[in-house]
Amino acid sequence: MYFNGYLPFSIEGIPSLYEIVNGYTDAQRAQFPAFTMEVGTEDQVPGLYDSNVAFDAFLTQQGLEHSFISRPGIHEWVFWTVCYPKTLAALGTVWNK
Repeated sequence: MYFNGYLPFSIEGIPSLYEIVNGYTDAQRAQFPAFTMEVGTEDQVPGLYDSNVAFDAFLTQQGLEHSFISRPGIHEWVFWTVCYPKTLAALGTVWNK
């Protein structure tokens, strides 16, 4: 299964996140900033939750630093308003390096 944005399948001409990650050497991957994936356990977007779980497993297997947060919620503003402050704080640490 591929994960392109929110789609659990590949789109012709657009590499999947798996292909992008695999396109880098181990040395290049070591320079990736850590990032966070956050998804609602009741999300109604077909395949979104399962795709995030699979991509988390892939990143873990690859040894890439990341955080995976799954919590109750669906793909809506109520869920994302909790995510935004964390996202902005994480971006600030990356941009301030």
